[in-house]
Amino acid sequence: MGGYRLVPYRTIAVDKAHVGRAYFIPALRGLTIDSGVETTPDGMSFVHDGYVFGADVGGAIQYPHIDFFTGFSHLPPPPFVKSSPKSTFTAYRVTDPAIIAKLKKMHAIK
Repeated sequence: MGGYRLVPYRTIAVDKAHVGRAYFIPALRGLTIDSGVETTPDGMSFVHDGYVFGADVGGAIQYPHIDFFTGFSHLPPPPFVKSSPKSTFTAYRVTDPAIIAKLKKMHAIK
């Protein structure tokens, strides 16, 4: 959907109306992601800046629910992500064009 690729720990699945939007999740900022080769090209860990991008549509997702993409391996989700409607976290829509452009470039199909 939208011609985007999935990027572990950066991509969220959203409802169709929110594809292409950027979000800031405060609980992600400063979290060290022990990435493995799949998450970053060099397989190194990185400290997350808190920004994610709605690059995928989940079949049963309805706003305000999102799915967090961690990759196709054994990597666990961030500790605040739970599979329960009672377990929530805060996410803010980002409107800064520079941040949106950076995330779109990161998710561009090469």
